[in-house]
Amino acid sequence: MNLNNLIVLSNSKLSDLGLGDYIRIISFLPNLKYNKLIWFSNKELSPLLKDIDLIDKKLNINDFDNNTSNNDLIINLFEKKQNKKNIFYLNNLFSLNKNIKENTKDLYKKLSKYFKIKKYNVYTNKKKVLEKDIDIFFNWIAPIDWKIKEYPYDKWIDLEKKISNKYNKIVWQNKNDKLDKYINKIIRSKLVISIVGLGNHISTFYSVPTVILSGPTFYEEATLHKKTKIIFPRNPCKFNTCNIIKDLNHCGRMDHILIDDIIRCLNKYD
Repeated sequence: MNLNNLIVLSNSKLSDLGLGDYIRIISFLPNLKYNKLIWFSNKELSPLLKDIDLIDKKLNINDFDNNTSNNDLIINLFEKKQNKKNIFYLNNLFSLNKNIKENTKDLYKKLSKYFKIKKYNVYTNKKKVLEKDIDIFFNWIAPIDWKIKEYPYDKWIDLEKKISNKYNKIVWQNKNDKLDKYINKIIRSKLVISIVGLGNHISTFYSVPTVILSGPTFYEEATLHKKTKIIFPRNPCKFNTCNIIKDLNHCGRMDHILIDDIIRCLNKYD
């Protein structure tokens, strides 16, 4: 059977997905082997999608008219209805008693199981960014609801002091930057140091070497990105005073990530 169009419907205003989750989904979709990827989105997602060459056509969600053939597949990322022969609702994979981070930690595993894919790949943007005028980008700000995954500000300051002799231009994430400017800074960087979030999803998708600082949140396919190194907190607790995260064997406290571990990872990129 000739698989024609893969159609994705997205609306960030009506979904709990983080912006980084849209990048993750895009990175997975080529595994489905459709001829074209057509993406419908609300206006707020446009800056995130505009330079992504894995998407063949980008359209406004209001222009979708549901006129598809039997060989097209529609993936709906924001509604929850019963799946049909050629319509799949992503929210059906998620549990109501879990938050969005827990539900999407193994997103690739869930998608590959549903679509019966035995072995999946992580796809990245093909287009190369030639201008690299930022040595290191610090992606350090977490959303208000997820302050628990921030690395302490004073440790970022200390890290900058220790590496400033080697890296001349270190740029910090600015919370006032618009999305397109934020993305531009990341893809112009030679290296990115990032907490788990949108910044590291962008950097890995554009093949920027990335050191990910992961504590209370994690996503499984991060280990598949070739230019990515992941640092977890050291676990200094000797008497089980911390809540050890299942399967990760650490307590999730970001302040337990050592600066020396970050520097060692940076040195491996030399």
